[in-house]
Amino acid sequence: MVPVIMTVVLMAACGGSSGPTVGNLKARAEAHGAAMVDGKYSDVYEFAPPECKSTYSKDLYLANVNNELMSVAVSMGLDEDAKPKAVVRARMSIDEDADLDVRASEVEVTGSRGSALVESFLDGRLIGSDGGNAFFWVFEDGQWFNERVILSEC
Repeated sequence: MVPVIMTVVLMAACGGSSGPTVGNLKARAEAHGAAMVDGKYSDVYEFAPPECKSTYSKDLYLANVNNELMSVAVSMGLDEDAKPKAVVRARMSIDEDADLDVRASEVEVTGSRGSALVESFLDGRLIGSDGGNAFFWVFEDGQWFNERVILSEC
């Protein structure tokens, strides 16, 4: 009986289990959003579902993203060698070094599936979101994965 009580107390103190919770989905969605607005596509790839990563390599993903970013950079009058963060921030019409606050809201979890709306704020003002559309997530192998990261290529 004492070991069971100690386990429950430890779980409560450590934030509960590592299962599919609103809290860990919120944190994961915010980390994904921050990687996106910072142009850290190598990090973004890590949010893709495992079955997708098994058929679509990180190198191929990054090559495709870089080709797309180069096209966007040129169409915006930027140097085609512009850093990903510079291109992303230019598309958002903000300074490359702006300090953004990325927040997930409307986080919902049902079993191993979830959704979260991610929004970017600058000086407390909403400047970007997922177009009002929530990203959908799946919980596998103890982690949340974003179904939209590269699903169309898998």
